[in-house]
Amino acid sequence: MNDFDLHIKKYASEKAFNVITDSIAQAYNDGVNRGFSEARKGVAVEFVDLGLNSGTLWAASPLKENNGETNLFLAYEDAIQFSIPTEEQWDELRNDCTWQYQWDKDNLRASVVRCTGPNGNLITFNFEGYSTHFPNSFYFWVKSDNVVKKGYGHAAAIGHGCLHTNSEKLSFIFPVRLVLRGRLTEHY
Repeated sequence: MNDFDLHIKKYASEKAFNVITDSIAQAYNDGVNRGFSEARKGVAVEFVDLGLNSGTLWAASPLKENNGETNLFLAYEDAIQFSIPTEEQWDELRNDCTWQYQWDKDNLRASVVRCTGPNGNLITFNFEGYSTHFPNSFYFWVKSDNVVKKGYGHAAAIGHGCLHTNSEKLSFIFPVRLVLRGRLTEHY
């Protein structure tokens, strides 16, 4: 094959790649502009752009059961079949956002935690209907390759004024918070 043929192939490949990427980016952008939602088992999830540097979009609320009213609680192996956040995405959320706690009437536990992104958009974490052996904490699974002990995974923990990651048994069931892995329209 001569240099001219190689040049033509390279040019054609680049053009095809650009057309495909532009189409995907436009479809994604159209979805975000319409209040992007992802359906799973007939229940839609709204994603919010918090203005994070990674471009990660976070679900406005936990994934719901088929009835659309009750939070879906899953063990780790079931949760990772969804687009759950990585430990890095959780770290970015907790470090780059502002957190505000609304306490219950006895000031014993937060009933709602508001997470406001750098762009002013917010998501909430609601503790209603959920309790663990740590009643002042809200958990959700995060993907991590850094597992310390067999049979354990990592869960994000939002508690009494603190945000951290806990090592939890894989059989524990937690609500599922979804993410979309970054803005496709801003990588050009």
